[in-house]
Amino acid sequence: MTVYTIGLSDSVLDCVMTDTASSGNGEYYKAHTTADLDEAFRDIAEKTRVSLTSCAAIDRRRRWSNTRTVGSGPASR
Repeated sequence: MTVYTIGLSDSVLDCVMTDTASSGNGEYYKAHTTADLDEAFRDIAEKTRVSLTSCAAIDRRRRWSNTRTVGSGPASR
């Protein structure tokens, strides 16, 4: 398993985060801004071949799924 770590504040011990990532054959990312965090997630997603989905897209799918299932099935007949 590959471990990637992301430090979100200056109070994070960089040496611990770096060692953890290195031990897991991953990388450590320092994210000072939301843009840095987005870049870290994109880089990790590319390296792990994971597609990123925004929370808004997930919420839209849940709402669509919920409206699709209401009133269908054996219980509604």
